[in-house]
Amino acid sequence: MNKLTKTKDLFDCKTHYLKKLFDESIYPWEILPGIKDYIYTLIESGLVGFEMISDGVYVGKDVKIYPTAVIEPPAIIGEGTQIRPGAFIRGAVITGANCVIG
Repeated sequence: MNKLTKTKDLFDCKTHYLKKLFDESIYPWEILPGIKDYIYTLIESGLVGFEMISDGVYVGKDVKIYPTAVIEPPAIIGEGTQIRPGAFIRGAVITGANCVIG
């Protein structure tokens, strides 16, 4: 029997602003179509500890964004994350804390 991997089997999401997104899916691919709307819902409800750096782009504390990186909205970048040189974030992206992109 082929058992499909479930979201809860892959991720133990403890990031407060991502938990609902993960908890409401059975399979990980179900998350993808709803990310953009989810980001806008978080923005409208207010993101404590995040700063808007451009229209629709929010970053947490101690985020390092190199000058040649591009971030298109909507995007929420978790605290302590590095967006390295040449990274191109195409929008509808939400990260946890301490990620490395690029």
